[in-house]
Amino acid sequence: MSRNNLRRTLFFAALLMAAHAAMPHAADAPQTPKKEWPDVLVIDDFSTGMDQWESRGTGSIALVDDAELKKKVLLWTAPDDGVGRIVLKALDRQRIDFSQYDLLAFRVKTEGKPAWCINPVLQQYPAAYGFRAFYYSVDTLHPFGTWFDYTQDLTRWENVDAQAVAGYSSFDPERQEFLFEVTQLEGAERTRVYLTDIRLMKNPLGVKRSYPGTWARLADGSQRTHFAVDITNHKTAPIHVTLSVPQDNPGSIRRFALEFRAETILLLPGETREIAVAVTTPADALTQEKPWYGETARIAFGIAEVPGLSLTTELIAGTRPEAFSHPCILTDPERM
Repeated sequence: MSRNNLRRTLFFAALLMAAHAAMPHAADAPQTPKKEWPDVLVIDDFSTGMDQWESRGTGSIALVDDAELKKKVLLWTAPDDGVGRIVLKALDRQRIDFSQYDLLAFRVKTEGKPAWCINPVLQQYPAAYGFRAFYYSVDTLHPFGTWFDYTQDLTRWENVDAQAVAGYSSFDPERQEFLFEVTQLEGAERTRVYLTDIRLMKNPLGVKRSYPGTWARLADGSQRTHFAVDITNHKTAPIHVTLSVPQDNPGSIRRFALEFRAETILLLPGETREIAVAVTTPADALTQEKPWYGETARIAFGIAEVPGLSLTTELIAGTRPEAFSHPCILTDPERM
């Protein structure tokens, strides 16, 4: 190769290298930033109306003033005993994405004729076998005629897909729908269901639903059940946890005394803390109740960093008689 040809070849090679360096590469392309979802996402508090919702099936919806909450709330009612559905229209996943959250929470009140159940249904209308549906039934044994907060763990919903019996779930987060399904009881009155403060929440706190207790008889004749309640911070930032008795559903504590330290607990990321709780039966109460009498206490956990989040656990305590015959003993001195 001549000297001129060599120079020409090197020159074009340098141009190609420069052009390649100037070309945008995939790694250099601008990346779409991942959306940061808030810890609490309000689906609707009805402060701006109810345009997001429609009634399907029986019944109708209306926006009404609630004297207790002093705000607008959604009212569903029906003139018959049919099944009604309060449907969130055209769920926009860019604005509301259930798959980003752990809990569904809302406030609900039922008046008039009692309902059989109120089902929050995610992804499917109507709810029927062969369709995708995740649902959970609100226990209508909750206080009737008054507001209460309901929180549903989204990881524990039932799948009514017919294929689920074979261990297959057709849940598809790309095709979400959401509604409340109201199943009424027969009767002459009209069922009235009120809803507000519907929201999704991330749950940073690990709390078991219930805990076994350790029973003891004290020197003064009273009986006490001790509980060790473990709570864990699953977040990457510290959280502040408070304990209380939920006012809307405190459990069945009547004669027993519930004891715990009402304090704010700082939990570091990944930290687990054991909380001591005791349920005591006074000695005089033991003489007024039948043997093996029991009550259920409920403890609520609030998190300062997630306003509106309230998790509960149930603690079941009971009494024991001074002496009793074991049910497995087949004979005794009188039958020898």
